[in-house]
Amino acid sequence: MQWIGWEHPGKVIIKKIQNTKTFSIKGEQKSKDNDDYVTIEGVITLAKDKELKFKGKIVSRVHHLNKGEPCIKEGEFTFKAYGSRKYWRLVEMDNCEANQVVDYIDIYF
Repeated sequence: MQWIGWEHPGKVIIKKIQNTKTFSIKGEQKSKDNDDYVTIEGVITLAKDKELKFKGKIVSRVHHLNKGEPCIKEGEFTFKAYGSRKYWRLVEMDNCEANQVVDYIDIYF
């Protein structure tokens, strides 16, 4: 997440769920400077080439956004890898501040 910093990426664990085409995903990125963080937990499926469908919960807290309160996004979302990029980016980028800012949440591969 750009608000937390590109130089200290977080980690995700992706595991195949037996006998399905679905994977579980769980991870987090924490700031080295303050209490800011982003977490992700849920399931993903490959929708088409370079596109993942995610169902679950993404929680972010950035001290200068959303009055410092956690932004909780729960439901179905899309991650997409554009062009030659080596990561999937969350397509639904709006933060909880009513379209005032966007969050770049990326999963590198």
